Amino acid sequence: MDKSLTFHCNFRLQKPKYLLSILIPVYNFDVRQLVIDLHAQCLTLSKFEILCLDDASSLVFHELNQSLNSITNVTYTQLSQNIGRSAIRNKMMEMAQYPNLLFMDCDSAVPTSDYISKYIPYFGTHQVVYGGRKYAPELTDTTFALRWKYGTARECLPAEERNTMPYTAFMTNNFLISKSGFDQIRFDETLKGYGYEDSKFALDLKKIAYPIVHIDNPLVHIGLETAQEFLAKTKQGLDNLSRLIIMDILPPEMRIYTTYLKLKKFGMKTLFKFGLIPFEKIIVQQLKSTNPSLFLFDLYRLHQLSKLA
Repeated sequence: MDKSLTFHCNFRLQKPKYLLSILIPVYNFDVRQLVIDLHAQCLTLSKFEILCLDDASSLVFHELNQSLNSITNVTYTQLSQNIGRSAIRNKMMEMAQYPNLLFMDCDSAVPTSDYISKYIPYFGTHQVVYGGRKYAPELTDTTFALRWKYGTARECLPAEERNTMPYTAFMTNNFLISKSGFDQIRFDETLKGYGYEDSKFALDLKKIAYPIVHIDNPLVHIGLETAQEFLAKTKQGLDNLSRLIIMDILPPEMRIYTTYLKLKKFGMKTLFKFGLIPFEKIIVQQLKSTNPSLFLFDLYRLHQLSKLA
């Protein structure tokens, strides 16, 4: 047989090169099991890396996670100072050596053995692919009731529903993007602290007509916060949301923003801002209960936002 023909046939039979960088920003969480599970699924890829960049976690987590450096194609690095949720993702993009970037939150678990393979058909495409999020089907500790109830009701949406509002339904816990595509947008580092950096990122994608496609390939959110912690984070996030409102760039389909605009339109913002003050402690107490009300949680968020924007 002609040698050139043999070479051509062998070349065509080779598997396409799947090159993937998995990027996990870490903060005060044990990511060892997550990385081990991902590593096992990546062994079928031509080349891959799992980068864990620790945003100045406490020593106990650093000591746990640094053992990951003994695993092939895994790198765990700790920053000396906390740089925040937006800046760390931008930094990880610069560190990545492969063209396909898979970002995920550190407080995640991989629920299926085909998690990575479901993303492979989207490698090399010019779009963001969001896999979704889910929670444990039952709550085992009522300390986390508010976070679990909110996440289950508002964040666990099937891809079919998310694709009707692709930019609004996007979150940063589990998404694939090309390195070149990410470099066009990046995360807005002026948004400090917790919350709504994912909304701003999605809005920037929408501005340049960069598509977001939703698929059913969720990670499980296992890092639940207590009601006290979640309420504190909610207030932090509303600081960022108020900045986005002032910038007048939010989409009308964002639920809390739509309600806020109605309060302003009908002249009820000031009344809402001061009228709920006598009930604030009662509302917070109910939200810390074993059966928190999402209606009251929405009122709490609107009340806090009315103080800011």
